[in-house]
Amino acid sequence: MSTRKEPSNRIKQGPPRPSDGLPQWVIWRGESFKTPSFETIEFWVYDSVCEALDGTTVEPDGTTCEGCPSWLLALGII
Repeated sequence: MSTRKEPSNRIKQGPPRPSDGLPQWVIWRGESFKTPSFETIEFWVYDSVCEALDGTTVEPDGTTCEGCPSWLLALGII
């Protein structure tokens, strides 16, 4: 029997919101983050910068120095 451990940086998504189908929250490294509004995410899609889960400004397809992903990455949009 294998005792394979799941990577700690893997993102888990919560159940979808009834209003827009996006996850209500995501979990990264054991910490839960409430998903921003659809309008905020839509703005980030068209902007050249995006917020990471920890609030740091990063490129839409980027991560922070600590490896924290942008919201667009965490939600699987890009």
